[in-house]
Amino acid sequence: MLRLFRNWPLLAILTGIVVLAEPPPAKADFQIRISDGTTTQVFTDNNAGDLNGQIGAMNIVTSVGNFNVVMALGVSKPVVGNSSLAVIDLSSLSVSTVGGGTLRIDITDTSFTIPPGANQTAFLSSQITGNVFGGSIGYQSWVDYSNTAFGGADSSPGPVFSTGLQANNTTANMLVSGFNGGPFSLTSETVISLGGGGFASADGTTSLVTPAPSTLGAALIALPILGLVGWQRRRNAKAA
Repeated sequence: MLRLFRNWPLLAILTGIVVLAEPPPAKADFQIRISDGTTTQVFTDNNAGDLNGQIGAMNIVTSVGNFNVVMALGVSKPVVGNSSLAVIDLSSLSVSTVGGGTLRIDITDTSFTIPPGANQTAFLSSQITGNVFGGSIGYQSWVDYSNTAFGGADSSPGPVFSTGLQANNTTANMLVSGFNGGPFSLTSETVISLGGGGFASADGTTSLVTPAPSTLGAALIALPILGLVGWQRRRNAKAA
């Protein structure tokens, strides 16, 4: 036993080497779920099926039932957002089908924390843009104070606030009350219904922000976009 304690510096160094050699851990709270009502696939950041090795960014290519799905990018913290803005974003989603049907793509992330606004309020923003041939696109966003994954899309102890199901190429903003700063979860759901041979592309952004009232409009519109553009520029710079 005494001999073991005499060698503790060497053991510490060896342990450190083992820890440093391990791959980055999966970010289990950032997930993407794809379902056609019969088959459901769930992907976790930096885990099986995620083609993007960066924490907070996921790239999924898969088939679910009658659907072929190419998701160029799904992003969350720490890639986008800041100290007063929580964001999840579904970028460049592409879906096609031969047999038709309805596909739901849910993105969720938990353990967000941002300072509460005046009178414990925050603002939930939801924006969807897309193109569709032979069908329709819908989008919905939730903030869940119980910090539950897929809270709102699934049952949750709540409280849960939602923008409600919105049509393609629309933006929805709503005031949420009783906000204490978190931790909380954000979830979005993109609903794509297509006939046989139909295809669709979409980009959906969900954000929760607590700015001063005079800066609310600019924050809701500009910050998610600026965050994604800045991240893309850094990504392109690294690639170069």
